[in-house]
Amino acid sequence: MNRKQNKGFTLLEILLVIAAIGIIAAIVLVAINPNRQIEAARQAKRRTDINSITKAIQQYSIDNNGQYPTGIDTGAKPICQTGNTPTGCIDLSTFLVPDYLAALPEADSNRYYIRKNTSGTSIEVSHPKDNIWDIGGTPSLDLNFAKNKSLIDNVSGNNLINFTRNSIGTYVGEDGLIKTAGVNEPRFEHDTVTGESLGLLVEESRTNRVSYSVPGTGWSVTDAATITTNAATSPDGTNSASLIYFPGSGVPIVNTTTTVSSGSKTVSVWIRSVTGNVTVRIGNSSDYGANQTVGMSWTRIAYTCPSGSDSAGIYVSDPVVGATFYAWGFQEEDGSFPTSYIPTSGSIVTRTADVTSIMGTNFSSWYNQNEGTVLFNSALGESKDATPSIRFGNYLWATSPNIWRTIGNQRIIGTNSSRTIRTKQSITLKQNDHVISINGAAVSAALQNNDTTPLSTGPLSFNSPGNTLNGYISRLTYWPQRLSNNILQNITK
Repeated sequence: MNRKQNKGFTLLEILLVIAAIGIIAAIVLVAINPNRQIEAARQAKRRTDINSITKAIQQYSIDNNGQYPTGIDTGAKPICQTGNTPTGCIDLSTFLVPDYLAALPEADSNRYYIRKNTSGTSIEVSHPKDNIWDIGGTPSLDLNFAKNKSLIDNVSGNNLINFTRNSIGTYVGEDGLIKTAGVNEPRFEHDTVTGESLGLLVEESRTNRVSYSVPGTGWSVTDAATITTNAATSPDGTNSASLIYFPGSGVPIVNTTTTVSSGSKTVSVWIRSVTGNVTVRIGNSSDYGANQTVGMSWTRIAYTCPSGSDSAGIYVSDPVVGATFYAWGFQEEDGSFPTSYIPTSGSIVTRTADVTSIMGTNFSSWYNQNEGTVLFNSALGESKDATPSIRFGNYLWATSPNIWRTIGNQRIIGTNSSRTIRTKQSITLKQNDHVISINGAAVSAALQNNDTTPLSTGPLSFNSPGNTLNGYISRLTYWPQRLSNNILQNITK
């Protein structure tokens, strides 16, 4: 009797079929979207390159008593490539080849960047290609201050910015401590709690009218209050905070004489309780503000006072017996909001303005007079009432509460915000075609559209008399073409 045998597929045959299907699928995917596949391959190469360079530098450091190759700093610098050596680039091949790498990996577009953290304990290798470039295409200018912590333009690899400040200035470092930047040294601000890099800090000129910013010398006490100097670690990491004791009777005050000036003044100070919470008021002889409660972490509090005072200080509201707390960094400055700390020790001190601009060929090298798009990512620092701004040209004219612009001389300003409310806006610069998207919102025609003059030829500035940024700018990116409304919205999300 003949039986019909049903023969199935062998394992080898199944594997061959699966492999064939995979090959066909890959061919179809590449055929359907070749650019996406090519970019994915490039991204994989960049990740491999960055990993190789990082590991090579780590091994170099191990072999050289913890030292990194010369030239690596806290601000990002481009790594030199063959035929691509922007000003100030670091030639790592002299340190790493051939002992740690057979050859230094080179980017297929742009270049790699390198920097170390402020404590010098780690390094970061990066490439400027990110989702902004993916969405909007390659810009002609990309100042990513928050990520790079430098003035280097990601596109050219050069510093195009003219920056000056004729005095020292303070800022918050990535470790949360108050740092001091020297004359003409830019400041890159950080979140005091998370250490997040916020960007380039730009402020107007201010004067601390308190001769001794740390309570102690030059300060007076009332009702048996006492001041003990150098009693604790202060917000700048030094042992310079003062311990203040307030008894539970009378109206104890610690205060210091300040120079009288017309107009409103803002006082500020860092406070930290010894145990639990402490409730204090700060102000001047004309007006002490509302109660402000502070715990055992350093907190900067501020209050804006009327004019006409000749002293400013601190007192406890409804004092309890033996109320004690630490204080450091007292400041009184003209204006309706506080700015970064200005240390004093025997006389008043002025911090001059951060003058920041791009001009001449450094401007014309990336700017298109006919049309363009700006991505402006910023927020205010301590200034809750000021408005972050950048400006093309020299003429100032308001077209709306949030955006100022004139063709020929454009000023672009951010909406009021704070450290926790960031403003990310994209704006088109094209005759009779000016729109804006803010924080991913739908595009709106918020700018003037009746242009009769050509676009500005510069310069680009982040400040001007009476219209300084007074905050930080995280990123400024420019494309020399008018991007579509869909892209304008996507790059601000």
